[in-house]
Amino acid sequence: MWLFLKPGWIIQAAAVVDWADIVHQKLHLWSVTAIKMLPNVLAALVVWMAFYLLARMFRRFGHPLTRRLSRSQAIAGLYFDLLYVAIIVLGLYVGLNVLRLDKIAVSLLAGAGIVGLTLAFAFQDLTSNFISGVCIDFNKPFGIGDVIETNGVTGTVEDIGLRTTTLRTLEGTLQLMPNKIIFQNTLINHSRTRVRAVSVAFEMAISDSMDQMAQALVSRVAQVKGLDATREPQCVFTDIAANNVKVSVFFWVVHPSESQLMQIRHQVILAVLDAFREQDVKRL
Repeated sequence: MWLFLKPGWIIQAAAVVDWADIVHQKLHLWSVTAIKMLPNVLAALVVWMAFYLLARMFRRFGHPLTRRLSRSQAIAGLYFDLLYVAIIVLGLYVGLNVLRLDKIAVSLLAGAGIVGLTLAFAFQDLTSNFISGVCIDFNKPFGIGDVIETNGVTGTVEDIGLRTTTLRTLEGTLQLMPNKIIFQNTLINHSRTRVRAVSVAFEMAISDSMDQMAQALVSRVAQVKGLDATREPQCVFTDIAANNVKVSVFFWVVHPSESQLMQIRHQVILAVLDAFREQDVKRL
């Protein structure tokens, strides 16, 4: 039969037979390997399913736990999501190791790390505020409801977010401050200070009875309600300007709110004016 075929056709037919044998051998090898790997595949599927169920169980019952870690709903949700993703990633890594695909698992983790670094450099400002918010929530220098003073702003903390902290100022306005600014600068938490020192500064004309005037100021200020009864107010002459003297009256208040502090300062200023009238001292 081959006598009627051209030589080129015989070579092409032989090549087709060789390729068919190669494909057959490859398929046979893959089928044998798949059968050998079947227990590992089943074990990997069991591992992935177990970690998936664990992550779902954590999503269902773990939220109250994360709420204990943080009083901020946004950051508590962040902790919750990070732990959930960590469980899924860990399950994926363990399953790949069961399949003896260690190199693929390491490559995936390395790729995720590179992507994370790229995003961190691309959004440096957002990342710094995000990390500062987590550090603030972890260290807890203040909490929701505390009265804090930072960067020239005083207000009550209403929310601690991932990027900003919300303050309600004395005027009633909402101030959104980036977490990075709060974390990197000086902060005063007035709510955690038992006794707060307050001063009222003014000037008055120099007279011959300065000591008597100081005693009158202390006596009048001490009668103001709301002051710390264990510490007596103090009157200090701080400087002289021409024919005038600069005066500071110090007093202490226990656990004051900002509204109470404003009222007490108001009463102290009225007491100072009353002392001026009693002593017939000229004021500027």
